[in-house]
Amino acid sequence: MPARSTHDPFPTLPPITLRHPLPLDRREFLTAVASGLAGVAGSLRPALAGSAVQQRPRFHTRHIPIEHLNLDTPTAQEVVRNGLCDTIRPDVLKRLRDLGVELVEMRVVWWEIEPRPEQFAWSRTLRDMDAVLDAGLKVGMFAWLQYPPTWYDPQGQAHARYRSLGSNIDATVTSLWDPKTLESYDRLLGIIAEKLRGRLSFVYNAITGMYGEYGLGLGMKHYKFSSPNKGGEFMTGDRCARASFAVDLQRKYGSLDALNRAWDAQVSSFDDDLMPKLPFANNPLRQRDDYVQWSVRSLDEFADRVCALYRKHFPGVAGALPLGAVREPTHWAQVKSHPARLAAKYGITARWTGCAHMKSFDRSHLAARRLASAAHFYGASFGTEAALILEADNAANALYESLANGAAIVHDDPQNIFRAEEVHRALRPKLLVDPPVCSAAVFYPLESETLQTPVFVWSEFVERCAALRREADYDVCDSDMLRDGYLAGKTDLLFLTNADLREETALAIVQWAATRGRVWFYQASDAAVLYRPTSLIELAARRGLVVNDAANAGRTGLVRFNDWQQPIPHVAPKTFRISGQGEPCYRTLHTQHESCYFPRQRSFTIRERPATS
Repeated sequence: MPARSTHDPFPTLPPITLRHPLPLDRREFLTAVASGLAGVAGSLRPALAGSAVQQRPRFHTRHIPIEHLNLDTPTAQEVVRNGLCDTIRPDVLKRLRDLGVELVEMRVVWWEIEPRPEQFAWSRTLRDMDAVLDAGLKVGMFAWLQYPPTWYDPQGQAHARYRSLGSNIDATVTSLWDPKTLESYDRLLGIIAEKLRGRLSFVYNAITGMYGEYGLGLGMKHYKFSSPNKGGEFMTGDRCARASFAVDLQRKYGSLDALNRAWDAQVSSFDDDLMPKLPFANNPLRQRDDYVQWSVRSLDEFADRVCALYRKHFPGVAGALPLGAVREPTHWAQVKSHPARLAAKYGITARWTGCAHMKSFDRSHLAARRLASAAHFYGASFGTEAALILEADNAANALYESLANGAAIVHDDPQNIFRAEEVHRALRPKLLVDPPVCSAAVFYPLESETLQTPVFVWSEFVERCAALRREADYDVCDSDMLRDGYLAGKTDLLFLTNADLREETALAIVQWAATRGRVWFYQASDAAVLYRPTSLIELAARRGLVVNDAANAGRTGLVRFNDWQQPIPHVAPKTFRISGQGEPCYRTLHTQHESCYFPRQRSFTIRERPATS
């Protein structure tokens, strides 16, 4: 068993800036800093015969203590079925280690560790962590500090809990708008670091919400400390959130007259109930927009401060920023490009939970590449995690999703691995950390989704993205990424459904189409300009740009297409050398390699790109 260090094994280190930071363990990190090679991250082992040294992903799994579960719920029973309560058994750990798993994510929950004020209980935590260390694996910590113990201010009078709009039901989760939440995180992380730092090789930067992820969503019921709230509720009704929104509006508008003109309302005081009524889509557009911008910015600022606390208490320890939710619904306040940018700021991995969630590679690609595109653009590493059960016939989809998106961490549950052990043994050794290279990007209609405008239909968007992926690879971008210069590295931008844009975004796209690249519109798709009686195509027409058909597509301009084959000569690389073998397959061009996935065979091939490609 590894020796328990009594000195501080994580001295403060100077900040390291990496273009594509990857997770390092402590020994690699210190060796890299000492040798001036901090940019050489990850596990470096030969990947292909005759090739240069390549980066391999880290393989993680997780343990959920049965002591936390409400076993009367179906989801808790699925947790047990997926082997998550048995991870720490010696035979399971040995089997996982033999399959390449090197680290186990383990929970530390405030609800459990402080059963009485200032008195801490560590026996279960230490027992489980030591079992992992005894087996020769590493421990990663996921600290759910958003769930306080039952004795702690149970009525939320001193420390606000989230409260749902409409039903006014209080959550068990502390509100990010109450300054006491950050204070409690700071206190607890300090105590945890002092107790556990000798055991930890990795920290997941837990933020808020039901799973400690980057989002406000609540609704799960399978833990003993779960909130009573339902899924889909807007958790912004607590007193601190309301006060924050009022201050934000007063700062923006300056007066009630200006607010009333914008909202077409009759607000009599900034102390009124300014929160949107439900259903959300029935509120005035400006009110919805103000709410979305405030809630997203609030979550972003809170997450930034939380990540700073992790850096403060665990300096030099590799980490990840977890986020889930296939979509980006209004009530989550999550814009996936924002945590990607934050992960880059702190040199941690943006970990996507939901790998292969939509049951086929072409459908699931949208959600994975949504975060991977942003992570690689901003300079963060990307990771994947399965959201509970993946059946055996979906295992190859998940592994190729990790490869195709350049995942530096591949995280899966024990039984997901064991029920598809043959697939994992065949494919895991092939995995490399090599980000995709793609000149085309699909526009993600972020404003349409979060503002709940009628022009956007999620199911239609998913199916069209899947149809495109069956023909060619694509990245995914949103308006915030465009603002940050994303199109400078692209030749093609595709609108697959109707969308809404802010005027500044629309004008920037028109300028790019006039001088740098092509904008493709599938069938009758267009992009309406918010608060203006015009569209992207109409703005382009004012610049003298007409919409061409695919046969007349040039290097710049606007193009309308009706068949998925029409843009392929322009957006798909022509340098692939791997044979398609006459079967349906998915191709990905990487920075140093090309790969091809054959779903019928549940296999993929990867080889180095020629130096001239």
